[in-house]
Amino acid sequence: MNLIHSNRPVVSLPVLAVALLCFVGSCLQCRADDHHAAIAYSPSTGSYGYYYGHVSLGTAKSRALDRCRGKDARIVAWVRNGWACLALGKEKGVYGWGVGSSRAIARSAAMQGCRDRTTGCYVAVLVFSGR
Repeated sequence: MNLIHSNRPVVSLPVLAVALLCFVGSCLQCRADDHHAAIAYSPSTGSYGYYYGHVSLGTAKSRALDRCRGKDARIVAWVRNGWACLALGKEKGVYGWGVGSSRAIARSAAMQGCRDRTTGCYVAVLVFSGR
């Protein structure tokens, strides 16, 4: 009789199932607590749209795009559990965006991004991802 020896650890199916359930349960809990926000912008029309408070990033993005007029509309900022900001400037189509854990961080980044490209910058929208 030939015996094959292995150095691999043996994990029983019940132990593996419990570990998998704990992992999936913790992921579901984290996901239920997460909220997303997204901002869409159209450089050609100057239109923007935003959406916040959704657990799905994809939904937040698509709803922001739905609320923005312009064939060139695109997502310019998105965030999970934080702030997102869009700053617009004097020149049409020129913008800055920012995201951060506080409204000050997001606003500052958006304004600086705008000021790097144009003058007359102002905050068009500042949104928190939570409900």
